[in-house]
Amino acid sequence: NKNWDEWVPENRVLKFNDANLLKQKELQQSQSKLGASRKRGAERVLGERGSERTRKDVHAGEPHRKRRRGEANFSERDEGGSSRSEILISVPDKLKPWLVDDMDMVSHQKQLVMLPHKVPIDQILDDYIQHKTDTDGSFAETAAEVCHGLKEYFNILLRTQLLYKFERPQYAELLAEKPSTSLSSVYGPEHFLRLFVRLGNMLAYTPLDNESVSILLTHVHDLLKYMADNMATLFSANNYHPAPAEYYRKLA
Repeated sequence: NKNWDEWVPENRVLKFNDANLLKQKELQQSQSKLGASRKRGAERVLGERGSERTRKDVHAGEPHRKRRRGEANFSERDEGGSSRSEILISVPDKLKPWLVDDMDMVSHQKQLVMLPHKVPIDQILDDYIQHKTDTDGSFAETAAEVCHGLKEYFNILLRTQLLYKFERPQYAELLAEKPSTSLSSVYGPEHFLRLFVRLGNMLAYTPLDNESVSILLTHVHDLLKYMADNMATLFSANNYHPAPAEYYRKLA
């Protein structure tokens, strides 16, 4: 199998211990759940109730459009059909500096994003769906399906994939205070943007066919463009605050 023909350096191999075994189990469970969920979502979007209409909506007016960088950019599945190569998602250039600044603020300057966020992910997605409804109603239903899936991904993957080590006590405090809260109603665009860096690798393990993934990526890139267009209201250094002295004791 050509997917195994790769030399993996030592720094990419996790140690065999209880913590990493637990992480492996969590990832397997999340991928199984997400794969089934997205399969159902794709069937709703592309399947029995209007695949022809949805595909026309997505490609209307651009039957011979060239593929953008990162859009449906993946190799064919192997013969077993288990996975693709990583799918490349293009984060807009205007948003890339915020990924760098976000890492610097948390990992180097030891600051935390203030929670609950003044613009939570749920609000971002609701505003985006309303934007699509107002500007192009034919895309609104599909956009809502995609946003629902992105919210599921975020809520499941936040703890294991999207937090810096310095943020883990803050996350633990949040769950201790509000164990049943939806994470997407508390966290904001900084953590949501991190999801798109990881999302391509996650999509490689979903059971969606290539055309379904292409349609999904069309909406993901449109959402990222929306976030870039509204960058001034979503991202700010004022969304961070220095961690108090007692917070450092929780890291020990």
